[in-house]
Amino acid sequence: MSGLFYPRLPDAVAASVLAELSGLQHADLMERSALAHRASYFYPTRTAEVTLANLRELQAAVREVAVDCGYPTSGGKGTPALREFDQRCCRLLFERMDIVVADAASDEVWSFLSLVLLPDVAFWRFPNQREREDYERLLGRPRNVFRRLWWRAHNIGTELGPQLLEDEAVGILERSTIGGNPVIARGIASEHLRRVKSDVTVQRTELLRDVMKRIRRIAAIVSLGGIDPADLEALISEAFDASTAALAAPG
Repeated sequence: MSGLFYPRLPDAVAASVLAELSGLQHADLMERSALAHRASYFYPTRTAEVTLANLRELQAAVREVAVDCGYPTSGGKGTPALREFDQRCCRLLFERMDIVVADAASDEVWSFLSLVLLPDVAFWRFPNQREREDYERLLGRPRNVFRRLWWRAHNIGTELGPQLLEDEAVGILERSTIGGNPVIARGIASEHLRRVKSDVTVQRTELLRDVMKRIRRIAAIVSLGGIDPADLEALISEAFDASTAALAAPG
């Protein structure tokens, strides 16, 4: 197994750190950022640990992208600057981290990144305004600020992934039977972006939402991962044709 293993922040500790950091100002979050935590640990049978130098470089690279996108001031939810941050960080995290895929499936790894290594950027991207104790954007859950971007690049690719809007990426990846298979996920993303670039007459996110409903219905009776690539491509194209027609129909 090639790749690096990253520090893990236990779930109970992550919840405590989230509570401590919520409500802090940017300068305080910067002061709390670190390359290690007293409670962090590595997977017991790891083969290669990420070094402190690696972590420092990753920390600096993510902050550099954030600065280009308006950090530390907030542009507000859904602004072009934050979308640009997601797009660039998607590729950066995947290419820089060199993380073992099994390690990338751990909540505790992403809790370490968002609450220890880069809390200032994490809270900038997703402020915990209600000071929620279970805020999934900052804890290491699947919608974590950094985790969702790495997995987007892993399953959809560093070229296609950054071109998707947030809701579109979630729509493809939220079902493991579809989004967990890179061939299927990339096929859907590729066809969607092709349709968007061809000036499709319906709203892009609505189109993909309808397409995913159709594909999920098909996946309930057909093993998409087992069919011929050409047949899969045709199936996806037909789903887009049907959705486009249905959404463009009057009334």
